[in-house]
Amino acid sequence: MKNKTLLAGIALLFIGCAGNPHDVVQDPQIQRQVEKEPSKSEIIDYKNKASGGTVPEWVDVYHRSGITGLESLEIYEGYYVFISENSGGNFNALEQWMAGFSVRQDFSRMAAIRIEARFLRSVAAYPDDEYGGYYEAMVKTASNAYYEGALKEDEFWVKRLYYDETGKVDREIYEFYIAVSIFKPVLEYQVMNLLTNIDPDPKPSRDQIHAIDRVRNNFFNGF
Repeated sequence: MKNKTLLAGIALLFIGCAGNPHDVVQDPQIQRQVEKEPSKSEIIDYKNKASGGTVPEWVDVYHRSGITGLESLEIYEGYYVFISENSGGNFNALEQWMAGFSVRQDFSRMAAIRIEARFLRSVAAYPDDEYGGYYEAMVKTASNAYYEGALKEDEFWVKRLYYDETGKVDREIYEFYIAVSIFKPVLEYQVMNLLTNIDPDPKPSRDQIHAIDRVRNNFFNGF
């Protein structure tokens, strides 16, 4: 894993230039980013296996416990972790996908998925009804924003056999993972700045404003 001194320096820059951001009053992929259900499976091949390498801890933890498990690792204390993943039977196509990944271009989508997921977890009805035009504007703004301080940590692939309830092979697929981390204060400042500067048209109703404020005021609880 990379040295995180750079991110800490960026965090100090953001915090030093602004007050506490908390003072200012996610499709199937959304669920995968937050929590993964355990599956009966077996890794039969992986990157660097032929040269005596091993499967990194973060890959195993993510498969078993999702983002929550990853962020509980000591190495990621104080950091948010994001995983971009892709899977299928065409190894060459997946390799091209991994080679084309760019933190600058792709992290916006990863962050937007997690931001949207946070709003959806607090929704009592349909998000458009709950938050009005703010919801659509928020998704677009979060997807198009540039987030300073995100770093690519590692990338890895495995070939995995999945078994059904009877123990028979259900499927055999390649799974590609790219791990990105960002220091929590750095991302929190940027996200809160983004969320508080959205100006939707039409304006939300009074009830919708209250619903939006409830989420924003506790946004990073369970983020």
